[in-house]
Amino acid sequence: MDEGLNSFNEDRYMETKYPNATLGDAISAGPIGSKLNLDQYSQRYLSDLSYRFNASRGYDQALSCHSDEFTSMNYGAMVYKKTALLFNYLKAYLGEEKFDQCMRNYYEEWKFKHPSPDDLRASLEKSSGEYLSWFFDELIQTSDKIDFALKSARNKEDGSVRLKVSNSGQTAGPALVTAVKRGEDGKEIVLAQTTTPVIAPGQRTEVSLPASAEATHYVIDPSLDIPQINLRNDRIRSSGILRKVEPVQISLLTGIDTPRRSRMFMLPIAAWNEYDKWMTGLWLHNKTITRKAIEWSVTPMYSFSTQQINGFASLEWHRDLLTAGARGQRFSLLNQKGSFSTEQTRYELVEPYISYTFRPQLAAPNNTLVIDAEGSIQTV
Repeated sequence: MDEGLNSFNEDRYMETKYPNATLGDAISAGPIGSKLNLDQYSQRYLSDLSYRFNASRGYDQALSCHSDEFTSMNYGAMVYKKTALLFNYLKAYLGEEKFDQCMRNYYEEWKFKHPSPDDLRASLEKSSGEYLSWFFDELIQTSDKIDFALKSARNKEDGSVRLKVSNSGQTAGPALVTAVKRGEDGKEIVLAQTTTPVIAPGQRTEVSLPASAEATHYVIDPSLDIPQINLRNDRIRSSGILRKVEPVQISLLTGIDTPRRSRMFMLPIAAWNEYDKWMTGLWLHNKTITRKAIEWSVTPMYSFSTQQINGFASLEWHRDLLTAGARGQRFSLLNQKGSFSTEQTRYELVEPYISYTFRPQLAAPNNTLVIDAEGSIQTV
């Protein structure tokens, strides 16, 4: 109620005072900002990244924790940043005018006093006329994740577009659904929007928007007002085939995930071992600063000595503290045939694995227990 609301107001002030400032400006990235796609996000996205870096790995904690129960990493990411994000979500749901009136009423009612979270909730519910259990009981009290998915978009005979929205997350909430026009500069203009009712986890609902020949995409929350854990299932193109698949963008090293592109990263590499000698290749992957549900990596390398293709590869699936996947490698090896001769063979290894991290949420959040199970298939 202190640091988090102050961070929310700080973010709001900065966006009002410097409306064109980007994430790159917020961290003084300079020319490299555009290379990392930082210019595609507002400066407020820094709060979102701080939260999602931890939340995508299952490290986050509920905002209802006592201050001494937060880990050092989570104190800033949760108390300051997540609170700011959630109140921005509430503002988007209620509308700016109603939200501002609610906050003015809360201030007038409790100035020079010591309100509790229950007092804040009672004041906001009274002023808004809304039952905000989804916000205070779920988003504030738990570390459950938000994830809405746009399942389909169908044109109707009455001149509307029917959109099916699913709650793929762990907590209830409303979704902001829009029709947008993407310009040649990549910027998106909202043509129409609506808000779904509160959707429970695992449930679906349908909403309608007026059809528009200008609309290029139908998008859940294009302004990123909702702190979702997954941004890859929020948009559908208005026409064409594979309407949920965005064009591939290839960049160096790594970067920030963007729902407007399917991102792939690359980095030239060189390596050496005793049997293959010098090798050169390319590291290809889809890993970004925030962890994705599915991550892959492949590193093919060519040996100039053996004239063979070697390398590494991995595929991982993540769900909170659970990870399952497989990794493999392929290189040359020398086998001893007799006392004085050797032969060169191929060493290949595939390792499937599963890992779960047990981490107490409150009593001892800094203590973790990791259980791993691995297997291997080797050929020589």
